[in-house]
Amino acid sequence: MAHSTIRKPPTGDKGMCLVLIAAEFLVMTGLLVLSVPKVESVFQGFGPDLPAFTRFVFNFSRGLRSVGLYVLIGLTASAYALSHFRKPSELMRGFFSRVSLTTLNIVMLSVAAMVMAITVAMLLPIFELAPAS
Repeated sequence: MAHSTIRKPPTGDKGMCLVLIAAEFLVMTGLLVLSVPKVESVFQGFGPDLPAFTRFVFNFSRGLRSVGLYVLIGLTASAYALSHFRKPSELMRGFFSRVSLTTLNIVMLSVAAMVMAITVAMLLPIFELAPAS
């Protein structure tokens, strides 16, 4: 009779997904905080003629820039409080046991889609201005 062993799920793959998600959030935040304001200044004279999605991204960027520092302080304080009351290794072990790799992949793809949507929102007015051939 074959002896079966229970294998632990690989945590390296989950760790890599977390690194990629963090990198994607940094790119998305960089786009919203640094790039969108410059693009917004180019299209400032367009007013309400801008597509609704572009106006939404511009407004979201303004909101993020106005409260972003407070969000960063809150996240930093929360991370410190969590690590102060529990060891970081225990937190990660608990996280890895509760979250599946599929869930992390879905989050990773969702954040990548948001980055692409922000890029499209910044380019959409240019495509609408191009002369039809």
